[in-house]
Amino acid sequence: MASERKDHHDGQAVHDERLEEEALCAADRDAVAVMLYGSRARGTPHPKSDLDVLQLTRSRVVARAVGRVNVTSYTPAHLLRMAERGSLFVLHLREEGLTLRDEHGTLQHVLDAWRLPADWRPLQLEIATIVNALLHADHDELKKLGRGILRVGMYALRTAVYLEHLILFGHSQFDIDLAVSTLGRDNVKNAVALRYRTTASREDLAIMRDGVRALTPDSVWISSQISGGPSLEAVAVNIATDRPYAASLLARVITGDTVIEYASLSDGPL
Repeated sequence: MASERKDHHDGQAVHDERLEEEALCAADRDAVAVMLYGSRARGTPHPKSDLDVLQLTRSRVVARAVGRVNVTSYTPAHLLRMAERGSLFVLHLREEGLTLRDEHGTLQHVLDAWRLPADWRPLQLEIATIVNALLHADHDELKKLGRGILRVGMYALRTAVYLEHLILFGHSQFDIDLAVSTLGRDNVKNAVALRYRTTASREDLAIMRDGVRALTPDSVWISSQISGGPSLEAVAVNIATDRPYAASLLARVITGDTVIEYASLSDGPL
């Protein structure tokens, strides 16, 4: 199908055949649908920006990264559940994704099912829990798992930024630099500036926590505090029942994954 997306700034269609070909070649040949998303679909990439590809598959396929291309796979049923819960990721796909293949309209059906949640606090609680939990990493965990810890912390921070922009201004902004500039908070700007680091120090984690704290309601932040647990593993066990999404993210870090396969996590509000 012809691929076209309206640019949010001037209403012109963004069309790059080379990017589309690279994205389609990275996807599975039998994928139900393929979409390009992220900064390259939006037309605002940085030199180091990845090429983010979403594919819908009939059964679960492990996420993969080859060079600059990241391929994330969901089954239609899984992505539909996320859409019906008001997932920010699905909203991102809906507003900025560039559909490259969707012969049967399966992906469009999922995107059309997105609904605004009645309450954002469950999502805010999971995000705050994640950044608080990461500060429980012991010395050995920081040394061995620093890259994965940083990725998860930055994922939580970016989610908090996108959500705060949506709540305050009534519309989304998934360009992280524009969203941070609009919010105008120095501690958030300092935290987001860490996104090109390759590993995390305890000081970095504290900066990311402070960034999320600035974007979180007081009542939610108080509920996100974690007691006990001298390590990430202990914290993950401690919060598994009440915060399954945060716990499953920590579990991926603990197993040494530097590319977090979000599609395999416990269903959560993100």
